[in-house]
Amino acid sequence: MTIPAAAKQRTPDGAKAFASFYYEVLSDSQYRADSSSLRSLSAASCVACQAFAKKADEMKRRGHHVDSRSLNVDDAVVTPTTVRNGFVIDVLADDRPSKVVDATGSVVSTSQGAKLTFRTQVVWTSTGWKVADSKLVKS
Repeated sequence: MTIPAAAKQRTPDGAKAFASFYYEVLSDSQYRADSSSLRSLSAASCVACQAFAKKADEMKRRGHHVDSRSLNVDDAVVTPTTVRNGFVIDVLADDRPSKVVDATGSVVSTSQGAKLTFRTQVVWTSTGWKVADSKLVKS
């Protein structure tokens, strides 16, 4: 995984780029049923991040994965909320209809898709940005 240069900047725009990248990686983690990249971008204290990673791990254990990278980031906006060493970013995303399939390609479950807004706290650490919190605030 290569973090985009814009997402490595310790600026509000860098925080927005990082938050957007995080949700692209989240989508990929469900598609590949692999949490490793997602975990590397998440603070250990982020409850939602750990739940996202656990979902990918559980799909891998069962031999399942999402049939496409269904989450598409439309925009990211820095909110006026302040946090120490970071920013709170609203990430607007389109979760397109998708299917969870098993190893044979049989459909296990379906998602109709939705427009989503994730309120995402990103903090600057010694290794760069990390997602410290993620909450779904609109669907």
